[in-house]
Amino acid sequence: MSIIPRLIGVVAASIVIQPAIGSPPEIFKAGILQRDPHDLCDGLHVPAEQSWYLIDEFGTFSLGDTVVVTAAQVEACDCDGFQTYGCLRDNTIEAWRDLDLGCGIVLEDDEYHCKGFFSHKYGPFSLLGSTVFGQGDSVHVWGNPALDECMSIPECGFGYCLEPTRVVACADSGSAVQPISWGKLRSLYR
Repeated sequence: MSIIPRLIGVVAASIVIQPAIGSPPEIFKAGILQRDPHDLCDGLHVPAEQSWYLIDEFGTFSLGDTVVVTAAQVEACDCDGFQTYGCLRDNTIEAWRDLDLGCGIVLEDDEYHCKGFFSHKYGPFSLLGSTVFGQGDSVHVWGNPALDECMSIPECGFGYCLEPTRVVACADSGSAVQPISWGKLRSLYR
């Protein structure tokens, strides 16, 4: 068998698989803008991780504000040459309230009675409260991420909990996005 048919098969498979996976989620951190523990630099305290990050962009926000920061990468960097922290490079910063998480897929786990949401932009969340949408539905979600680790049901929670403020069907809800089980997603992100 020549390489051309195999190559065409790989390309065709990646075209079919790509909509189900989406682009890789950005690094997502919800926290409070404040001075670092050594009082050297301003940055983002993330209570869910008990960690602190330097960020490139504060926008119009100031110390004490609760925000969501996304970035393409995390790397180590110095804070005034004394303390090393993680740096969220080329970050964006948004208000924590009523955050637009974009489109994604609703996930359900019948065993633990969990409901989750996989945002194509930010990754997985555990949903607090209820929604009329079910497993595999393509939805657009706005909500308030919890600042601490989601631990309401340990088998369900990973990353941030999310209190949805609005959930609507995505315009692309007729696409060929394949649902993924809550258990499979949980295993990928642990």
